[in-house]
This record gives sequence, structure tokens and C-alpha cells, in this order.
Amino acid sequence: MNESFYPRFLAAVKPQRMASVYRQRNGERFLYFRYEPGMITRNDTPDGGLFCTARDLLRFCQMFLNNEGRVLARESVRQMLREQVPGRGLGWALENGGFAHAGSSGAYVWGDPNTGLVAVLLIQYSA
Repeated sequence: MNESFYPRFLAAVKPQRMASVYRQRNGERFLYFRYEPGMITRNDTPDGGLFCTARDLLRFCQMFLNNEGRVLARESVRQMLREQVPGRGLGWALENGGFAHAGSSGAYVWGDPNTGLVAVLLIQYSA
């Protein structure tokens, strides 16, 4: 995953590669976020602070399907995909044998161990 960054490391990213995020309020669409090279962001938490490409997200989800133990220990992956509380693993929503996670800006990833399929949606729009 060579193209995933927390905001403080975004200086290495070309601004034209950063998508703007739009939201809707009272039926009106508005710009919610646009990356500016000079901005200072201190939100280095995974709940809205990680910038990633579709390819890197695909690799991340594929790691959970393959569970080869090269990045995370096999048992760690098993525990993350095990229901810890109803419908939730560690960082994942669990449903129908699959796992999913929705990002704060309209991103959504989903994996199905039964079929080996992974889906990555980078919608960049949230109503």
C-alpha cells in the first residue's frame, strides 16, 4: 500500500490526484472538502483521516481474504472477522459471511470470503 497517507504526509501527493468530497444539506449540494497543499490537518485517526487509492484499498481487503499472515498474523485476521458484538468484528461490519467498512467521505469496501470477491467504491459524495 504505497498510496495511502495520513494528512501530515500528503505533501508527497500531487494535488490533482486528490478528489473533492461533496455533501448535501436541505436538498443543496456543497463542497465539503477539497485538499489544499498548504493546509494543516491534525486528524491522524482512521475515522476520517486516512487518504487512500482504490488499488490500495483492494490490496487491504484482499489481505483479509487471503489471510497469509504476511502483514497481520493469521489469528489477528480471524479475530477481526469474528463477530465481537452483534454484526460487528474489529473494524468491520459483518453480514451474510462477508465484511464491510464505510469511510467518512463516501468510500465503501466489501469482501466476501465465500466467493473471493472484493468491491471498492470511492463515491466521494455523501447525502
